[in-house]
Amino acid sequence: MVAGTERGGLAPADRLLLALLIVAIIGVPTLVFPTSLRIFVIPQVVLLWTIAVAVLLVGFHRIAVTGRLERGPVVVSVASGGFLTALAVTSVLSSQTWVALTGLTVRGAGAITYGLCVGLLHAVFRLGRRRSLEPLVQAFIIAHVAVVAYALLQAYGLDPWSWTHAADKYYGPVFSTLGNPNFSAGFVALTLPLLVWVAFGSPHPSAVKVVAGATIGASMISLIYLNSFQGRVAALVA
Repeated sequence: MVAGTERGGLAPADRLLLALLIVAIIGVPTLVFPTSLRIFVIPQVVLLWTIAVAVLLVGFHRIAVTGRLERGPVVVSVASGGFLTALAVTSVLSSQTWVALTGLTVRGAGAITYGLCVGLLHAVFRLGRRRSLEPLVQAFIIAHVAVVAYALLQAYGLDPWSWTHAADKYYGPVFSTLGNPNFSAGFVALTLPLLVWVAFGSPHPSAVKVVAGATIGASMISLIYLNSFQGRVAALVA
């Protein structure tokens, strides 16, 4: 009975969930707004919040159809609950509660954003129990390539956009699509192991592995130009 429901009613929901996650993975770190100085601009926040809420709605639909709530490991559930509780307490007790909750006027990533990211983490975990998550890995690689490519364009003076803020004064000439060299370097470093897997551990054709290997070199060059100590540390750990 459950298998029939999976095929008939829940498989399309899983495909929708997968599509939403792919849009978030590629869209959020690659949106470029040359007119903005902000590190995490409003359209990026809106995209992330909208997709996260849509993912939660898909999850509620699944609960309504199956009549059961999927639980993850106790340790993960307890850690997530503690983190969300800490977010709520620190936001309420903050002298700037609205800023703490939304992150607006600062970095655009307040308690609401972090809470929604916890929801996305659990959604991915549960999706991974039902189907392969390789499309999400591929989405991360696409976003990685986009961030690296734009960083190299800036490094070699080929940026097609003229940024209106004094980027050199605040960050230097290379900051890529995330608007800040620390953020861009961190994203490149943390997703770098996925490229290494494609090049050396995946079942992909040899041509794909060669391209992935070449991209690893380009990624390391971009980290040098991003000139972020945090990025280098993250790359080492990754």
